[in-house]
Amino acid sequence: MDNADDDLFSDPALLPSVLMRARDDTRVQLVAWLAATAGVLKPGEALWDWPGLLDFLVPQVTRQSQVVFGWGLATILLMGAAAGRLHLVFTVERRAMTFPLRSFLVFARLRHPCVGSIVYFDGYDGKSYVSRVQAVQRRPYSKAVSCIQTHGDLPGAPSDQPLYSPDGSAAWLDLQAVRGTLVAGPFSVPFLTVLGCVAGILIPSGVRAFFITSQALFVALLYMVIRIVVLMFAFS
Repeated sequence: MDNADDDLFSDPALLPSVLMRARDDTRVQLVAWLAATAGVLKPGEALWDWPGLLDFLVPQVTRQSQVVFGWGLATILLMGAAAGRLHLVFTVERRAMTFPLRSFLVFARLRHPCVGSIVYFDGYDGKSYVSRVQAVQRRPYSKAVSCIQTHGDLPGAPSDQPLYSPDGSAAWLDLQAVRGTLVAGPFSVPFLTVLGCVAGILIPSGVRAFFITSQALFVALLYMVIRIVVLMFAFS
């Protein structure tokens, strides 16, 4: 079982608690998405004026299409996260799995896990973990999975059973505690950095649209900070 974190901004020391609550509030996320959508897709938006390598390689793909692609991809990811169907996990500790530290894993809750699947689940100690499914329990007269048992891949990995219930007596983990099954990863930070740079060279308009849409609150906060700094220098 690897201790994992939902994203880079889950440490209370990094963001004030008010911003943390705002980030997790679905209503705030919806308003931020609407504002970002209005800014990204409005006619004549400057995003469409950013040339990229794809403009020369495939002139048929317009910059407007690139912007719509970046916005659409970000919107799909946001919808999946808001519905609890998609989770981007950043590993911060390696106790039982072989994934490298400081890597990203993508989990989706689209179907029931099976033996051999790698799952992301909530332990009763208040933390979230990544582990491999060792056994599944099905409902009577049904193929639907109701509970699972997990264990880490590393030799000598500790048992996951103490995480299944408050007193550690439960032998099975209820499926409601499972957030998703691994669908992609691990991706290291250097790999994602290189991937982002390549995408920025190919379709800068699409990358900018994706970032503004997917990180609307961060972009708004950054914009306000820059405006405040500019005004301070202007009147100093």
